[in-house]
Amino acid sequence: IEAEQERLGRRLRKVRAELKQSEAKLSNPSFRSRAPEEVVSREEERAVASRALVDKLTSQIDALGDGVG
Repeated sequence: IEAEQERLGRRLRKVRAELKQSEAKLSNPSFRSRAPEEVVSREEERAVASRALVDKLTSQIDALGDGVG
């Protein structure tokens, strides 16, 4: 269980870093005004997917923690 928690934790840190990067791009008015709409849209989709994955991984880690007696 500990090994799985560690693996999920590493993945969670990576996804959070990717999400932070996407959010930084999307909060930059220069990026939004200069990038083609397709690129902005793709980045928005990436951020949504990353948020969902963060929630999923967090739930999995929590569930593993609940199973430890």
